[in-house]
Amino acid sequence: MKTYLTKFFILSLSSSIFLILSGCMKDSKSKSISEKVFSVDDLYNYCKIDESNCGETLACEGESILAYGTVFKMNTFPTENRFILYEDASESSISLDVNTISNSDAIFQKLEKIMDEDSEKTIKLKAIINIVDLPMNGSCGRGIILNLSNKESLSLMN
Repeated sequence: MKTYLTKFFILSLSSSIFLILSGCMKDSKSKSISEKVFSVDDLYNYCKIDESNCGETLACEGESILAYGTVFKMNTFPTENRFILYEDASESSISLDVNTISNSDAIFQKLEKIMDEDSEKTIKLKAIINIVDLPMNGSCGRGIILNLSNKESLSLMN
């Protein structure tokens, strides 16, 4: 009887250690993902937009991520609470909308300060991923909108 109790205790202890280590490894993995800085193209690949159907919820939706891209002064729309983030310094590159969901005035003031006299700048921001369905000539496509809520989440990319 004593042998069975000892084996049971060792098995329970081993299982507990395994679960604790698994939790630590998971936390370090999710931490590294959240610290990754995504380009616009990286975001589309990460969310697997091309592999999804309209109306489908994607795993990336609602995630808080760091992203970077180029902003052109003429593609900032403070009255609409949004601006366009491009993959690179070409307006023909892949892009997505960034919506300012609160503190819009402060966000656009900071963006204006970052842009200074330049017509374009590469910025970094922390925002929430939102997937949208885009009706397209009788079919449906998918897009990403980033929801930005405070000016501290916006900076010049070094």
